[in-house]
Amino acid sequence: MFDPEKLTISRSSKLHRPRGYLCGTGMCPNCMMRVDGVPNVRVCTLVGNKKPRLEIQNHIRLLDTFRLTQKFSGLLKPGFQYTHFNDSRGMSNLFYGFLKRFTGLGRVATTSKLKRSTERLEVDNLVIGGGVSGMNAALKASNTKVSPNGSRQGSVLLVDTYGALGGDIVQRWQTTMGYSELLRTKIEEVQAVISKVIANERIKCLMNTRVVGYYKDENTFLAISERSTFEIRAKNVFVASGGHEVLPLFPNNDSPRVMLSLGAQILMNQRARLPQSAVVLDLNGLGPLVAADLVERGKMSSVKLTRTEGFSTEEIDLCNQRSIEILPKSIVSNVKNSGSVYIKSLKEEDQKKYDAGLVVVCGRYQPNFELALQLGINLRLVTGTAEVRILQGAAGVNAVSATAVGSLVNGSYGLGSSSPEESGQIIFDITTDEYMRHFAKSSDSYVCLCEDVTAKDMYDSIEMGYDYVESLKRYTGCLTGPCQGKQCALNTASMLNMMNPKTSGLLTTPRQPLYPLPLWSVASE
Repeated sequence: MFDPEKLTISRSSKLHRPRGYLCGTGMCPNCMMRVDGVPNVRVCTLVGNKKPRLEIQNHIRLLDTFRLTQKFSGLLKPGFQYTHFNDSRGMSNLFYGFLKRFTGLGRVATTSKLKRSTERLEVDNLVIGGGVSGMNAALKASNTKVSPNGSRQGSVLLVDTYGALGGDIVQRWQTTMGYSELLRTKIEEVQAVISKVIANERIKCLMNTRVVGYYKDENTFLAISERSTFEIRAKNVFVASGGHEVLPLFPNNDSPRVMLSLGAQILMNQRARLPQSAVVLDLNGLGPLVAADLVERGKMSSVKLTRTEGFSTEEIDLCNQRSIEILPKSIVSNVKNSGSVYIKSLKEEDQKKYDAGLVVVCGRYQPNFELALQLGINLRLVTGTAEVRILQGAAGVNAVSATAVGSLVNGSYGLGSSSPEESGQIIFDITTDEYMRHFAKSSDSYVCLCEDVTAKDMYDSIEMGYDYVESLKRYTGCLTGPCQGKQCALNTASMLNMMNPKTSGLLTTPRQPLYPLPLWSVASE
């Protein structure tokens, strides 16, 4: 799927901007393509050995007429449906539907050649997430004693979206490659936990399976794999769904040359051919290890590492050993599709131009909070110093993973409680970062990749009075696209908090299904 010579694999739905491979985990809208004639398929989540027929669904090879929509972008600003069609809701829906079809999103597939089955499962303990915290929760939940009647009250079902246990850690580093003793030790610890889970007879694992919803009336979880639908009932539920990286704001952050770090490492695990040079943007502390990975496994000859803060002695030594140029206290200020990357020093305010095949972003982590909210798990919004609000959790449901991946450099790899006996909370950090401060008014920085909503669009809308997340969502369209807020919720909440710290209700209510799926996948007998 990935070709360094042809980075554009899709186009955005509204302005038809070129988009490329971004996250590698189905958490963004960028890799939606036509697969064997079926439109809107996230190709990064395909499994199996069969090589599918892939087509860019909104692109014409000889004459890209759809690019004309960018010429009329002024007519498609947030709220255009109210500005141009204020007196006719029907005309608004008709025009927007035409726009979606014109830009090539395709029609819903009404048939499928795949034969699907439905399986109903009842277990004592359901663990959602196969990372470090999820595996530890499964092991502890399985240690209950056998009841007098012989039934095993400790039966555990572990469901994970990946094809292997270990979560993001294993997806990132399938080999340590001698980066550091610390990383090697952490990988060995994870592998030891994986071995224990596999050897435990009470734990059944469903891999390549995603929990897409919870139906309270029937107390049932719905999970989907490529060929099966599962209806799961459980006495106890442990949510360890972790989180995912989010793009920061900077001009042309939606360029096909921009890629999240986990996506880049998944490509390296698949032995994909990468460009020869990259700039690594570090916001989560993994930058030095990711940069070293690009040199060792990605075979890149030139890697530069930028961070808004400084680097530790260990990080500097790691980079020097691999000829990685470090650029402390600096930000990526622009990315051109031609391969030019501009980096601005925060200290001296000067800007330099570099040539790079990729910009690999180690982005801030947004927790996968959708299912947690529906189950009543505590959600704590923080701004670095002040607590915004707390939602009280429900009995019988626990969060065993607060955030996804911490900094391996600092010695943490999966924060939060790993014990089923300890009820946790999902921490949603809406602290304003340097990129938000610099590019909050940028007309070239995109907050919502699905609906082409820029930072300036969001800023202007909030200043107009749409400073409540539900009204902002309705006016701009953010949080309503194919990714369902997975790439824009964090930046939206951060911008709202930056402009009005007293704003309440910074997160919208997730709707089911929590992950996009074809309609026929839930229509099986």
